[in-house]
Amino acid sequence: MLFTDGLDEWPHAILDQEMKHKDGDVIRMFGFSMGYGTGQLPLLHWMACRTFARYSVIDSIMDVKPQSRAFLDHLSVALGRSLEGTPIEARRISWTNLYMEAQGLGPTITISLPIVTKPDGIWAGQRVAGIAGIDIALAELTERLPKGEQLYGIIVDNNGIIVHHPKLVLPTTEVHAVRRSACYDASQVRFRAGAGLRVKLNYRFIDVIVVVAVVVWYSYCLEPVGSIDADSIARTLIAQLVQYGFSDQRVYRLVGLIDSIPTIDLLELEGNSTAVHRLRHGIITSTCGDEAILDGEREFYCANLKGSPYSVVIVNSVKRETLAYTEKVTTLDTANNPFVTYYLSSRSVCDWKLDPLPAASRFDALQGVACEEDRSLPYALTNALKKWAESWPQYVSNN
Repeated sequence: MLFTDGLDEWPHAILDQEMKHKDGDVIRMFGFSMGYGTGQLPLLHWMACRTFARYSVIDSIMDVKPQSRAFLDHLSVALGRSLEGTPIEARRISWTNLYMEAQGLGPTITISLPIVTKPDGIWAGQRVAGIAGIDIALAELTERLPKGEQLYGIIVDNNGIIVHHPKLVLPTTEVHAVRRSACYDASQVRFRAGAGLRVKLNYRFIDVIVVVAVVVWYSYCLEPVGSIDADSIARTLIAQLVQYGFSDQRVYRLVGLIDSIPTIDLLELEGNSTAVHRLRHGIITSTCGDEAILDGEREFYCANLKGSPYSVVIVNSVKRETLAYTEKVTTLDTANNPFVTYYLSSRSVCDWKLDPLPAASRFDALQGVACEEDRSLPYALTNALKKWAESWPQYVSNN
């Protein structure tokens, strides 16, 4: 995207440069004249026509959505032509950022592939008919990663942003019946706002270059007024199961809502050392090697996941040791004392199956859930505390 008012670089100069070095890329130039009274700009119109794109004049707030959506049809035609003759197995897969899936899957990444139609009388040219996508829960991606104190795994995107880390606190997995409103009282936003959002396109899906001359986003909130029945509107919304995606996550992050995924850099959780900077550079540039990156008592091993914007990092603490508990313990033997309670802090146990439960209820549900993990060690540690738990005084009722 090119945002310019023509003072530093004229848009047509950028377009000429891209057309000269496009190397087979399909280029479309979409021009937008923004603001009341702007009118037609011949140069933008000429550039749009030169690249078989679209030019629009947006002189009111009501025109923002319909005019900004108009370029999607043109892009789908360009995308279809780019993929014409490319076998499905050779097409590049698109990976989304991590987001909270609305129907209870929890932290999720979606991979998708365009469905391209053949030119006929209905489609009037090669274009994209739809998208085929698969949702992958984060729990599936992290199932094979080590999770110990000595050895643990991290997933990082190609912006250096953490996707999975033992210290990364993710929202609780739950079912969202409706998309939550982004309209909030300013006084509440001031107290709840989080850190600023850092956004960068982290994957180039297909070789289509889009140059936008000027883009202005308007966001505003409307409240029911007059004779509009607010209760009726609320019942209608609750009846609809609306999923939200990354664009909504950006709004949630800006207002600091608890159901948004934190945007945290690798440097914030692993330290601002030279070794971590070197690791981060290898992730961003997809140049991770086989050699370990040494950082004091830690070793970093990095691998870029081919065909995706993600990398896996294994952290090994050299001076720490991992002990294996070989005895099989299949049951819990706890004390029945009202002064003693048991609490399970980990949310990822048993592939996150206990995450939807309240924190105080997870321990009681642990034995009843199907789990492939070996629970012998935590069971043995819990059973070893029974004698200590029984040493507490018994509760005696005054009645």
